[in-house]
Amino acid sequence: MAKPKRFSTIQPKDNPGGMPDGSYDGAITNAEIGATFGRMASLWSHIEDAMIDVLTELLGGNADLPSRQIFRSIVSSQARIKVMRSLLQRVELNDTKDTIYDEVINEFAALNDLRNTFLHGLWYTHESGRVYFVEESIDDLSVFHAREVTAQEIEALIHRMTALEDRVAALLDGEYDIRQAYSS
Repeated sequence: MAKPKRFSTIQPKDNPGGMPDGSYDGAITNAEIGATFGRMASLWSHIEDAMIDVLTELLGGNADLPSRQIFRSIVSSQARIKVMRSLLQRVELNDTKDTIYDEVINEFAALNDLRNTFLHGLWYTHESGRVYFVEESIDDLSVFHAREVTAQEIEALIHRMTALEDRVAALLDGEYDIRQAYSS
């Protein structure tokens, strides 16, 4: 029987990640990056709110359905994604839904992963104002894999989030137009 693994095999490297010598705060203390990070974190609730409307469409498009209560009662984002994918792929009602639904759910899942990576990681600000990030890890030596993060990187994530929000709005406008045409 092989010996069970008992410790990390990752070894620290000289100046990993190119982190400069000096003092660090264990948080984001750079005002620009902190404000951008806060904007990204607070935008997520709006993305989730838009996805409630996607869930409504996958349940048949009836605005009287308790979609908000259903969505918010499912506290895990992964479970929400599974429910929406199941409704899209396994319910006859959604058989003719466009592939944009798959794309929207996939982007929501990808953005959720990126957001969670940032929210649950460790942040350090160097005395120079440069900000470093370490992904959440069970490894004792994960801090040796820090990487610098700029406001532009977080802005790119925000851009993807707002693009998804806009895409959902356009999708819903199209669904409303279809319902109006059929009810006339």
